[in-house]
Amino acid sequence: MLIKQVTFRNYKRFPLLQASEVVFTFDKKLNLIIGTNGCGKSSLVKELSPLPSQKEDFYTNGYKEIHIEHNNKDYILISDFTNNETSYSFIVDNEELNNSHNVTTQKILVQKHFSLTQDIYDILIGVQTFTSMTVVQRKKLFNQISG
Repeated sequence: MLIKQVTFRNYKRFPLLQASEVVFTFDKKLNLIIGTNGCGKSSLVKELSPLPSQKEDFYTNGYKEIHIEHNNKDYILISDFTNNETSYSFIVDNEELNNSHNVTTQKILVQKHFSLTQDIYDILIGVQTFTSMTVVQRKKLFNQISG
């Protein structure tokens, strides 16, 4: 999975940027995220995934669009919180796959195309540690991984 670009509009977690829209382009093989404490580095890393964003992380008319290349396909995934509505898009090679535009379908498509769930991503980025999980949580994780 290669993340090519991510766009944020009215994202709460970049307090020092003072811009309503921010675009990050990743066109190098190695990209460093450097900044002072509290500028949003961890929040950016959290959002660098195909998983749908949370409305609570955005101000009014918030929006996230992430462009990903994976298995020779181009993906555009959108979390749109404009006009007091929540809508999600999952576009593969210019074809919308989430015709219902709901979060449940979005999560299913992410798992199908990227083999990624929120639980797995939380472990990958260090939000959750395997050793702190309960037996039930570990069993659930192993069931997800094994298919």
